[in-house]
Formats: sequence, C-alpha cells, structure tokens
Amino acid sequence: MTEDLQAELARIEALPLEQRADAYSRVYDELKTRLERVDAQGPSA
Repeated sequence: MTEDLQAELARIEALPLEQRADAYSRVYDELKTRLERVDAQGPSA
C-alpha cells in the first residue's frame, strides 16, 4: 500500500493546482473507507 500511495501522491502533485484538492479528497475518502472497514472487523488476536 505504501508504494501505491506514494505513487498516487506523486501523480497528484503533478496535476494542475485546481485539480489537486479533488484528487486529495478522493485519496482521503479511500483511506478513510479502508480504515473504517478494518475497525469494523474488530480487534485481531
């Protein structure tokens, strides 16, 4: 995930300034969804 995230952030940084906020928002939403999914699974033993 780290390399994918780094690549995505690098791609976003190459976008025109006007498009970056939307792209960062999509990354935020995806990461939030993944974290919520992990939280919903409960603690792992």
